[in-house]
Amino acid sequence: MKKLVLFSCFLLPGLPAANGQAETPPTEETPLLQDGGEALEPPPRVVGKPRSKEEYDAFQAIVETEDVAQRVSIADAFLQNYPDSGMTAYVHHYMADAANQANDVESFMLHAEKALLELPKATDLLAQLARIYSEKGQALKATNYANRALPLLDDMEKQSAIPSIEWVTMRQNLKADAHYALGRSYLQTWHSSSIKPPKKLEQAIKHLYEVLELAPDYAYAAFRLGFCQKNADNTEAALAAYARAAIIEGPAAGLAKKNVKKIHKTLQKTSSTKWAGTNVDLILKDESDRLRVLLKEKNEELARLAAQIDSQEIQDMLQLPGDVPLPTLPGN
Repeated sequence: MKKLVLFSCFLLPGLPAANGQAETPPTEETPLLQDGGEALEPPPRVVGKPRSKEEYDAFQAIVETEDVAQRVSIADAFLQNYPDSGMTAYVHHYMADAANQANDVESFMLHAEKALLELPKATDLLAQLARIYSEKGQALKATNYANRALPLLDDMEKQSAIPSIEWVTMRQNLKADAHYALGRSYLQTWHSSSIKPPKKLEQAIKHLYEVLELAPDYAYAAFRLGFCQKNADNTEAALAAYARAAIIEGPAAGLAKKNVKKIHKTLQKTSSTKWAGTNVDLILKDESDRLRVLLKEKNEELARLAAQIDSQEIQDMLQLPGDVPLPTLPGN
């Protein structure tokens, strides 16, 4: 299972919640008795707000526990003790994170779905569920989640507690997962149709290219793209995509290399002049060199984006207008 990228830090007190709304849990117990000793009605349930100090402390125990197994146990107890809490969606978000770390796909899906009922803008859960459902062949669900995730990812603001480089990298990876889900789903729709509509294959190719633009070493996207291009009779493009998948360590590498050999042999027969002096090892070496350059460029691009965010945050902190330069210090 691919490691999921979850923004658990959204759930820490004082930070924006996973639904994009700022929530600050109370620090004092909400009084449940009137002055005369008569019981009061408990405060209304509000998503993102505990209703008593005990409930708040129980949630904090989940946040502060680093051991995954212990966190799951504490979270289970919270859901049993406070089933009507306004924090249950956040607890399910934490449970999804724990399931990710344990490589438990089914548990992740269960808790992610429950969290999204009240945290519909949790982009990490949307993008990851989209990818998982696409691999499970549930194209409608995958497409729905991916189409919900992408505009939210475009508009999502960075949280102050997350280092900028981690932020831009996480957002990029989630976008890649959402586009992969769309590409995989279009491919499944094309493959399962008796008429093989070409537009579905074209859409699959488009989104898989988007994935590799965002994450050049996304092996499954490269492998699926090779399959799409082969079926679209784009033989050389299929060879390039399969070569990319073949040089990335993982389950797809072996089969991708076999496809490279088959396609290369076909090209040598049909385009003997261009391919006569080539061999599979040379093709894979060239693709490996190309990927190394692409990853270097991608890392540099992310570093530039992170630096821009850091610069803006410094300006905001100093309350300087964006077009006013920082003062020059003596000696500079």
